[in-house]
Amino acid sequence: MKFKKIHIFAAPGSGKSYLAKKIAECCQYPRLDLDDIFWDSNAEYYGIKNNPEKRNLQLAEFLKNKQYVVEGVYYEWLKPSFDAADVIVILKVNVWKRTYHILKRFFERKLGIIQGKKATVASTIRLLKWNFKFEKRYMDIVYSMLAKDKIAEFTSADEALFYILNQKN
Repeated sequence: MKFKKIHIFAAPGSGKSYLAKKIAECCQYPRLDLDDIFWDSNAEYYGIKNNPEKRNLQLAEFLKNKQYVVEGVYYEWLKPSFDAADVIVILKVNVWKRTYHILKRFFERKLGIIQGKKATVASTIRLLKWNFKFEKRYMDIVYSMLAKDKIAEFTSADEALFYILNQKN
């Protein structure tokens, strides 16, 4: 496989986690969901951020792997991951598809169909609002941080998966 260090970036509900899981399974790569180090998983309720120093140390430790998949919506503190990546996959999924995925995931978690983070109705509403502002507010900033020759853009996670898995050395 050509890519050893993969960073996936996209708006909420774009399929980042799905894509990262598929790549990790197919390639036997360790996977890091940035939510797992951004949010304090030991907090009594959802929405408490992890200590930035602790988070950055966890990221630095993970990036020592020879191959991996990192996925998340964050960017401000991720220069080390962007710099180390062989490819930065950007999923540009339609906002309405993302909204559907966010709502579907919320209800599946509430009904116990899938396991996941402790989202509340209020946090889901905030996420939906942020989702609609995402491209306009953040994409220019993110693009300015990235090496242009590392970017690979796709309109679906399946399209990105096909590309990643079919790259040869």
